[in-house]
Amino acid sequence: MDVKIDKKRFHVLLIKLFSSLIGKITTSGDYVKGDEYIELFDRNGDNFAEIWFEGAVVVPKKCKKYLSLHVDTTERLEQFVPVLRKKQYAKSLIDYVYHQTGIKCDCIEFEHSFKYDYDDDGDLFNSSSLTYRYKKKK
Repeated sequence: MDVKIDKKRFHVLLIKLFSSLIGKITTSGDYVKGDEYIELFDRNGDNFAEIWFEGAVVVPKKCKKYLSLHVDTTERLEQFVPVLRKKQYAKSLIDYVYHQTGIKCDCIEFEHSFKYDYDDDGDLFNSSSLTYRYKKKK
């Protein structure tokens, strides 16, 4: 049975997921000119992402504010809603961070679709994932 969900409903679903798992976002402090990044913390006080600012080494060209999500955060989110629509997932996450912090990011990067291979003893010997980068159009 195929279930189709439109963009608006998927966005609402993602925002509810982010609200449940991440909750209220706090930052490591106010941005001061010259800072390379600020850390983002979830409702439990765990660092789940950083916002990197233009001029930092990790920021791609033509990006001013670059949201970088931690791998464990994406894994936790994917347990509930897989990253089916990468672009919409990225847009919804940018919107959620903006709503919570007031910082409008124009680029985002996260890993998704994690796969793990185990040997006969049950030990992890290989893992892989896909990386998605999105730059918001102006």
